Amino acid sequence: MAHCTEDANVEIFPEIDCLRGYPHPRHTNTLCGHITARAELAEAIKNGDMHHAWLFTGREGIGKATLAYKAAIFAFAKASERLQDLNVSHGIPALCQVQRLSHPGLFVIRRNFDFKKKRFPTVISIDEVRKLRDFLSHSYTEGHWRIVIIDSADELNVSAANALLKLLEEPPIQTVFFLISTNATRLLPTIRSRCRLLSLKPLNDEQLITASQSAFAHMRRDETNIASISKKILEMAGGSPRRLLDIISKNGNEIANSVEHIYRSPSNLSFEFKHTLADRLASNQTLQDYELFLALFFEKLAHSIKEAAFNQETSSNHSLEIKSHNLESWAELWETFQHEAREVKNLNLDRGAFILDILARLEYAIQT
Repeated sequence: MAHCTEDANVEIFPEIDCLRGYPHPRHTNTLCGHITARAELAEAIKNGDMHHAWLFTGREGIGKATLAYKAAIFAFAKASERLQDLNVSHGIPALCQVQRLSHPGLFVIRRNFDFKKKRFPTVISIDEVRKLRDFLSHSYTEGHWRIVIIDSADELNVSAANALLKLLEEPPIQTVFFLISTNATRLLPTIRSRCRLLSLKPLNDEQLITASQSAFAHMRRDETNIASISKKILEMAGGSPRRLLDIISKNGNEIANSVEHIYRSPSNLSFEFKHTLADRLASNQTLQDYELFLALFFEKLAHSIKEAAFNQETSSNHSLEIKSHNLESWAELWETFQHEAREVKNLNLDRGAFILDILARLEYAIQT
């Protein structure tokens, strides 16, 4: 995919959906996988019969935002500039404008960095949707699309979600909404019902490696680590290039090893290990490490519960030995952890204290 004349990788402010050291999804060179979804979007754009709202669902880091930005560029491009699979000709104006977030037909709703508080807000507020209303109040140019990307719709607070719903109920002419979601069940049913669903699957190992190699090449990094990663690391990535790139980073590898250590001996974790880990993950500077830790920690727990539910033998990757008669209490614990993790995020609570708490409750559950 093309690069703009201006260096598209230089950001003047932090971006919520940008993995440290790698390009934002709108700058991503290669979108791997999702062939059916790409074809469906390309056909709809070419025919001019786009549904007014699309909901892209799937696990984090598999290309949902990249797909949305590629579709926007494709829609803004001239017919002669469009190629296959939502790709466009090199260096066209629409590509550069979208990458710079300067296209007059594009509006992005997301959690924007608060310079006064030096952090991202925990939710998308109604103020962002009000800005969208102002954007949509301007007259549109005949034959041109206006595209709204909401990344992610899961983060809309109640007021913002209800305000968005009103727009989806009476969509402005020639306007398309792309909603991105990792957990569509958390959206209002009335929002989901007004969207055309595109459910994206995790990438297979070949696609995963190709996507990660592309990210390395984009940043002019050595690709050796990608080409030689183990099957175990690929499994931990779960079909997500973002997760894979995060894990193979120095910090990510240490986080993954910490999770492995926890599940190897959850009842014998030292005081020093637990508090060092909690202190490290409590800082705003290590937010991505904290999010990676929770993702790996919860997935490992879910895997152990699944093994117990299907009476499978415990695998060699340090799953917990959960007895079938305790299955319900373990499932409840997992749901409680998930709920509390959202509260920690939404209320900006102490992340270090939360880490210590879940480790203590995991140890207690093992012993009872």
